[in-house]
Amino acid sequence: ASSERSLATQPAPRATAVSLRRRPAFTHMALSATLWALALSTTRTARSLRTAARPCLLRASPAPRLALTLELPDGGLSLERKLGEGSFAEVVAGGGGAEAVLSGRSGARVTSARVRVGLFYGQVTRGNTAGARVLVKAYSPYGQPPWAEDGEQAGPEGGASLSGEAAAALGLADVASSLEAALSSPTAARSGASLAEALALNEYSAHARVQAAAAAAGKSERDVEREGLTRLIGRQVERGDRGEPLVLHAFPWGGEGVRLAPPTRLPPTLGSWLVLRERGGTEAQAKWGGVPLRAAQQRGRFVRGALRGALAGLAALHAVGLLHQGLSPAAVLVSSEDDRVGEKVSSSLQELGYARDAPSLYPAFYVNTEGSALSAVGEAVESGDRGGAVEADPLDLGLAERALRRTTRPGDPEERARYGRADDMREFGLLLLTCFLLSSAQPDAGFDALRLRTLTDGPFAASDDDGMKTDGVDVAALRSFLADEEALRIGGVGGVEMLDAGGARLGGEFVTQSSGWGLLSRLLAPAWEDRPDAAEALSHPFWTAAMSPEPPPARDAAPPEKGDDREQRIAALEEELRRLAERKGEEG
Repeated sequence: ASSERSLATQPAPRATAVSLRRRPAFTHMALSATLWALALSTTRTARSLRTAARPCLLRASPAPRLALTLELPDGGLSLERKLGEGSFAEVVAGGGGAEAVLSGRSGARVTSARVRVGLFYGQVTRGNTAGARVLVKAYSPYGQPPWAEDGEQAGPEGGASLSGEAAAALGLADVASSLEAALSSPTAARSGASLAEALALNEYSAHARVQAAAAAAGKSERDVEREGLTRLIGRQVERGDRGEPLVLHAFPWGGEGVRLAPPTRLPPTLGSWLVLRERGGTEAQAKWGGVPLRAAQQRGRFVRGALRGALAGLAALHAVGLLHQGLSPAAVLVSSEDDRVGEKVSSSLQELGYARDAPSLYPAFYVNTEGSALSAVGEAVESGDRGGAVEADPLDLGLAERALRRTTRPGDPEERARYGRADDMREFGLLLLTCFLLSSAQPDAGFDALRLRTLTDGPFAASDDDGMKTDGVDVAALRSFLADEEALRIGGVGGVEMLDAGGARLGGEFVTQSSGWGLLSRLLAPAWEDRPDAAEALSHPFWTAAMSPEPPPARDAAPPEKGDDREQRIAALEEELRRLAERKGEEG
């Protein structure tokens, strides 16, 4: 099984394993095989800094609430087959130099999963969308949810969950509001239970806000998907066998089409395709395996098409005032794993569980659907009169604390929003780099997303004008380093060369501004103010450049030793080849 473990490490190479950032990883497991893990970046923050970083949302005039039909009627979902699970865990790695990272000497560890999300194939049985085939994500505040196949069910891990007895005493319509109240209570703990509830509420709130904005603009539900975002059909809250609250989210089914039996696989993502490619099972690899350049070009077109759709979705998300904060290959839903289609593949952005409101940097469920005022949970947190309520954000990834340190006006909502969008663009740049490199890496290379992320956040972290380390990347130095790694090539061609697409040779020098490396230089710029927004990044020449890159000039060869007649022998071979070609032409 293959997994992505993205993380950030100590900015300067050191032998001591010290982690300055941690990333909860989300893993899709289809029929017990791990397909991919989503990694999210966060910085450990002191309580005093976290309290000081609490932003105040600018209060706009409340907009009229749109009538959204996202609540499914009781019993409106039929779960027909379990396809897998999702889990969140913390990934931590130690520091080390570039060579130590590539050789595997840089240590890493993964904690146990804190949240388990059930993934089901199902159908809507009641309401306006009855008969629709759906992918259902099931959230439970219990460490061992009802759908788990291993071990006994365990109770909730923390005090922020709604107990089974309390849930049984409430009507189903009251369960969701009770979960929100539990999350905003002073006793809310940073536990697997509260995290599961927060993820469910946050994902629902983010989708509701996106779809409300679309409805206000006169757009249809299909327009949301055409803009590169997945669409939430509805939510259903019900009780399990023990009375525990279960939150079910239904999304349009985008997987395999079957008639007589439920599907057996989850809908394809860019992450699942990368695993398939590593195992040598993609259609393009089977067709052009003997032509490495053609195979690499087709992989490059497929990855570029999928990521361009995801970037369009990110632009649409930013346009409604939200940040994604969870970009990974598993968050890019693709129409097919058949990479022979190249750039004709369609894609959309999913996994909005960690989405945040851009002006306030609060989780999406702290703000109302219109993004104009705080919700009940947001009011409780901002008021500061509920003791530990400020600790009730189990989705805190340190974004507000980083904005406090790196912006000149941290109290300005517009500047906070710009910083948040720049943070998303940085993560998209790392996603672009990861997918291109790993799509052409040798299966036994031992080079994965964990090691790549350790390189970008450690030895190749860029510095500002004052020599201070930033979260940017020295792209030129990184490219030079990766170009020497033959393990990143199949048949002499790899992701380094595919990212050269769009470059040009001027006066004997290879210029990369219009290439994929030029785009990465902007997305991973040391100064966050220099990073393009999603709409600007979509207009970069790399997205439309021919995927037939001209390689950079070869390194200067060592001068021939005395008595070396290689040049004469090469000239003789060329003359012989010329004579053979002429003879073949004469023979017809």
